[in-house]
Amino acid sequence: PGQGHAPAAASEATVAEAPAAPPAPPVEEGPKLKDDPRFSKYFKMIKMGVPLPAVKQKMVQEGIDASYLDKDPESPAPPGTSALWGILR
Repeated sequence: PGQGHAPAAASEATVAEAPAAPPAPPVEEGPKLKDDPRFSKYFKMIKMGVPLPAVKQKMVQEGIDASYLDKDPESPAPPGTSALWGILR
């Protein structure tokens, strides 16, 4: 008696475990913020020594959110029309 039966706790644990979800597909990242055509010229201006407030003012004049200059230039650029930006401008 009792042979061939798994303990009750083990069978409950097996039932309680949900199957693992498949891994999410890798997200294709766009260019880095500093390399994105929408922002690269502003990062270049800073690199050339233009004061940050002047660069931000230029961005505002051109309708660009100047807060992107406060982010890490190595971070991924926000999704959007970065591929078409150079063509449209």
